[in-house]
Amino acid sequence: MQGGRGGGRGGGRGGRGGRGRSDDPDVAISKFLSYVLRHKAKEEGLDMTPDGYVKVDDLLQKQQLKSKNVDLAKIKDIVANNDKQRYALKEEGGVWWIRATQGHTIQVNLSTIITNLTTF
Repeated sequence: MQGGRGGGRGGGRGGRGGRGRSDDPDVAISKFLSYVLRHKAKEEGLDMTPDGYVKVDDLLQKQQLKSKNVDLAKIKDIVANNDKQRYALKEEGGVWWIRATQGHTIQVNLSTIITNLTTF
């Protein structure tokens, strides 16, 4: 008899148990976005603003996204449908930007975000 959540390793919700393989391509794209935006933007050759945004066009040039034919519409869909609201998108002067909203191991200045929220 199987016990516990999901009956196997990585079952259940939350935590780090979700690192297994997924057949959903959106999950793989989201994991790549999260990894790059939270931890490895510089190593991936992406310029990041002090508040953590990178240009979506620059991100779309990464082989991991190009090979899956990811475009702005797909990024918007992933951001809009992420149940944990891991990402924020903004458009400035015709340029789309994306950032992770939590869990950074790289230095990100959140004061501009807090200022924007308090003046909203």
